Amino acid sequence: MQLARLASLLDKSLTTDQAKQIHCQIVVNRLNDLEPLLIRQTLNSAARYSPRTAHYVKAILRRMQKPDVFTTSFTIRYLSQHGQFREALSV
Repeated sequence: MQLARLASLLDKSLTTDQAKQIHCQIVVNRLNDLEPLLIRQTLNSAARYSPRTAHYVKAILRRMQKPDVFTTSFTIRYLSQHGQFREALSV
């Protein structure tokens, strides 16, 4: 039930504050497999570059035990498309 509800929330456009609330639920309910989806949806929702969003996404990536290649590449792509080349290389 909780998994389906969180997954449906991740289908929508998210603000950073909404992503943080969803991430809290993911952590509390030990649904860490949803973290890559949260990162991708958060970045998809960000029309413009936001240092706050980039910092938050990188924090989630660092916290993940095994970040998947697709999500890491997605983050690097987001940062480089917005001219944040040094940040992209630090991922």
